[in-house]
Amino acid sequence: MTDSAPNPAGALPARIAPEVRLAIEALVAEHAWLIDHGEAGRIADLFTDDGRLIGLGPDMVGREAIKAWGLARAAMTERTSRHVCTNLRLVDRGDGTVEGHAILTVYRHDGTQPGHPLPFAVADYADVYRLGDDGHWRFGERKLATVFVAR
Repeated sequence: MTDSAPNPAGALPARIAPEVRLAIEALVAEHAWLIDHGEAGRIADLFTDDGRLIGLGPDMVGREAIKAWGLARAAMTERTSRHVCTNLRLVDRGDGTVEGHAILTVYRHDGTQPGHPLPFAVADYADVYRLGDDGHWRFGERKLATVFVAR
């Protein structure tokens, strides 16, 4: 997964191979796109069978639990949102998984008319990605920790 040997303690993390980074970036973007475009019921496909989604209420473990949340979110047809993920930091954990951290800014409006372009929340994602037997990277775990919320 990396294109160099692990670095000594205190050094920058080993570089992630470009094709791994691109695949994980696409996974992170797809997660946001599905939620923002009324297809959150499909996000369970982005997780491993035993995947965990944490920080959106009760912990969701397994694709069925994640799918149930996604279907409920997709039913919120008057909610418009945009999930903007930035500052993706990836670290090869050396066990066949990659750890990721990103900053999430959420813009959200409830109603049928356009809303104000003000951030609703800023949060941190802490992810673990696993490469499946089919060659696709998936979330093994995705934790959301809110940092700021609009009041």
